[in-house]
Amino acid sequence: SSSSSSSDPGPPPTPPPPQPTPTVDRVMADLPVVDLDDARFRFDNRATLTPMILIQPVLSVPKSQRQRPVKCEITEAIRLVDGLGGGGYAIVGSTIKGRAADRSPLFGKGTVTRIGDEIAAMRAERVDHEHGPPAVAFINTTVLPASERARLEDAWGIQLVDRYSVILQIFRTRASTAEAQLQVALAEIPYLKQELTSGRGQHQRHRGDGGGGGGGETYAQRMRHVLKQRETAIKKKLEAVAAQRALVQRDRARSGIPIIALMGYTNAGKSALLKAITHVPDDAIDAPLSDDRLFHTLNTTARQVRLPNGTDALVLDTVGFISSLPHALVAAFRSTLSEVLDATVIVHVCDASHPEADFQRTEVQRVLKDDLKATAAQMDSVIEVYNKIDLVAPDAMTPDLETALTTCAVTGDGLPALLTHISTRLVELAGEVNRAIQVPMAASDHLAWLHNNASVMNVEADAGGEFLTVKVRIKPSELRRYAALVRKTG
Repeated sequence: SSSSSSSDPGPPPTPPPPQPTPTVDRVMADLPVVDLDDARFRFDNRATLTPMILIQPVLSVPKSQRQRPVKCEITEAIRLVDGLGGGGYAIVGSTIKGRAADRSPLFGKGTVTRIGDEIAAMRAERVDHEHGPPAVAFINTTVLPASERARLEDAWGIQLVDRYSVILQIFRTRASTAEAQLQVALAEIPYLKQELTSGRGQHQRHRGDGGGGGGGETYAQRMRHVLKQRETAIKKKLEAVAAQRALVQRDRARSGIPIIALMGYTNAGKSALLKAITHVPDDAIDAPLSDDRLFHTLNTTARQVRLPNGTDALVLDTVGFISSLPHALVAAFRSTLSEVLDATVIVHVCDASHPEADFQRTEVQRVLKDDLKATAAQMDSVIEVYNKIDLVAPDAMTPDLETALTTCAVTGDGLPALLTHISTRLVELAGEVNRAIQVPMAASDHLAWLHNNASVMNVEADAGGEFLTVKVRIKPSELRRYAALVRKTG
């Protein structure tokens, strides 16, 4: 009688387990302690809301020459403040002021006076408010030099924070591993160094109390020495982490499992996409976080997936990017971000619904090319996918979106096409071909050879029970070796 059967190509290879890492407390405990008695605003976990004023500098150039709309910059700044967590901070007022592109001070004397008047008015309006008047202002510029901050704080009578300090605080609250906390501590050092140049507080006083240097050593000199010691200690610890990471990457390479790295602008939906394609339940203990918050993912998360062609791969979810990301943060997290470049395939996840989707796409490409030094070949091999397509109104669909690879991590729409596209790209990179090979039923050694030297996708017996049709993905060189085996054994 006729019969047909199929057999599973076997269980997927297990990726190498991560090496045990030291506890966060133990790693951070022996670092030199920096005690800057400066006047910086201190973020902390606040039980009551702290109202903030947003000051948005805008280059005094025609709108057509601006890189992005002011409205979008303000919206992102508000999202950053929301990302501080705990509901402890909120923007309660804002002001937009022009600045000259070639001016060294952020604002001229007249603009400083006008902003000061607006701040005073906003504070007066909230004197009797439940949470009181704003005591801090967020200037949405990458880094505000310490001397400039001192000048503006004195003029306005309010503490100031910049984009660097806000993003650094978000990273600090998200850092749950020893490596992430070390990277945040390293990113903070350039910021602390510039505080010593501001000339405020007690930075210039002498300490002849035997607390650190000689009798003529100033506080600033002593703190520079401590900062240098702390930086050296952090880098040494991170080198050890990097060595451990190299071992894991070597084991991954030896296992032959392809690596797929998800990257993109923060909040583009990378974590939600990871959960969707790897089928991780929301209530799983180790499920990736996918809340609607900026920089929700700070540590690299890895999950295994079986692709449509039978290939088993490891998917990495990495930290997101953002415009005007301080260089020191990119440098501090370089070892984590470098996992993107070590991947077999890079998937750039874009937010199709965002009004600045094109700007965000360009910004991620810039960081990948300029900051992470991706090669031309790596840039050319990036797969772009537009996520959150369900949030795009039908009348907002552009010709580019209609022809692009699109997904919705929530509904699953587009995921099969994405996985098929990744499968195809992996085959192209590996130089493999798909073949259906007839193997005599009695030639078990031939079947075993194919299992060991090719990716077996399906095995099916013919109606007569004499042959097996083995569908494989195989490199041409291995196919020639198999042909030689068949000729040799008859």
